Amino acid sequence: MQDNIGMNQPDVSMQKSGVPANYAVLLFGMFTFPLPIYTLFVAKRQRKTGEEWEKTHYEAQYRSAVVLTIGVLVTGVLAFTVFWRSSDNSQLQQFYTQIWLSQIGKIYLLLTAWTAVRSVRGLYFAGGKRALANPKSYWVWPKAI
Repeated sequence: MQDNIGMNQPDVSMQKSGVPANYAVLLFGMFTFPLPIYTLFVAKRQRKTGEEWEKTHYEAQYRSAVVLTIGVLVTGVLAFTVFWRSSDNSQLQQFYTQIWLSQIGKIYLLLTAWTAVRSVRGLYFAGGKRALANPKSYWVWPKAI
């Protein structure tokens, strides 16, 4: 009779990478604000360790998380300022407030689209364990090596 005790243990050389999970957290973080900060810290800590392809992805995630965090903070401050300044209840003031908020919403929409494209593209390359050609770029469509 054959003994199958060692058959169910995972192979140490096939360890899972945290890169795809970090991309998922970044994608979900576009709609729940504190998560991009978590992604930022994880990517910053991990970008010096791991395999070469992981380092490039963590560098790109770090840069994406920084831009997303700064963008969310800036659009939040702008929206707060618009609400704060619109204390007058005239129809004209309400109209101007709506215009400003729609423009701020468009900025946030562009920011989330940029982050989503970078994250999905990086997730695709991470699935194949392919390194990014220029991880320090802010270009919306990263290329793999």
